[in-house]
Amino acid sequence: MYAGFGAQQAVGVFALDVDGCALDASDVAGGFVVLTLERLTRELADNSELYEMSVEEGNDDDLKAIAAEAAKLLPEIEELEFRRMCRHESDPLSCFLDIQTGAGGTEACDWASMLLRQYLRYAERKGFKTSVDDETPGDVAGIKGATIHIE
Repeated sequence: MYAGFGAQQAVGVFALDVDGCALDASDVAGGFVVLTLERLTRELADNSELYEMSVEEGNDDDLKAIAAEAAKLLPEIEELEFRRMCRHESDPLSCFLDIQTGAGGTEACDWASMLLRQYLRYAERKGFKTSVDDETPGDVAGIKGATIHIE
């Protein structure tokens, strides 16, 4: 086997559940999702067959190539999963994000301030409008809690 890769890790981890995929009407009408799923399913099946043959033959070079090919498919699979997850009518609405420290003292307060900064930067980078509605400073450093409004 190739560097500890099993069937689940090298190829099987990229398996698609085509029957369980919920499709958006606009994607189905355009054919994007259907064609992409068909192509990915075909490529994964081919990789799976090549993987089985390579394991039987003990061919490490082919296993490396199969792992590289399967890894190239991962971004497309992640995009389809994201589309499937973000299909609810309330998904485009704004939200509130609440950060609270709990136990942990100064380190927890410091970590909470780092999380606040990370979430604010991420939202801004993705083009969302943000505002800090509530922020409670920590005793020594950081924050005890904060509430962010993301639109």
